[in-house]
Amino acid sequence: MLFRSRGTTPRAFPWGDARFTCGLANGNTCVGDTTAVGSYPLGASPYGALDMAGNVWEWVSDWYSSTYYSVSPYLNPIGPLTGTSKVLRGGGFGYNIRLRAAGRYYYVNPSFRNYNIGFRCAAPPAP
Repeated sequence: MLFRSRGTTPRAFPWGDARFTCGLANGNTCVGDTTAVGSYPLGASPYGALDMAGNVWEWVSDWYSSTYYSVSPYLNPIGPLTGTSKVLRGGGFGYNIRLRAAGRYYYVNPSFRNYNIGFRCAAPPAP
């Protein structure tokens, strides 16, 4: 099964199309700092994935290219093989404009460090 943070249908946010509130994710200075993983169960994706938006921007393995999506495969695009900037996704706790799992913040040098950038550890659900 292909893992999708937004589900199999188009949606603005992991939880659906409802506008962001502080009960759905840690963004827009709701708390003003990071929160523990799983603090927003109402913001879960259709597959039960938590914290796909908000809390911290998440490094992904993709290099950034402004033209990549015009030539990428529709399913599971892996990103360009090389580049100078990496992609961040999900939106940090101080944002609500890009507070989406699919939201991208780019032009970030991999050596850049910030208190609201992290990473996601994911594993398939236990049988």
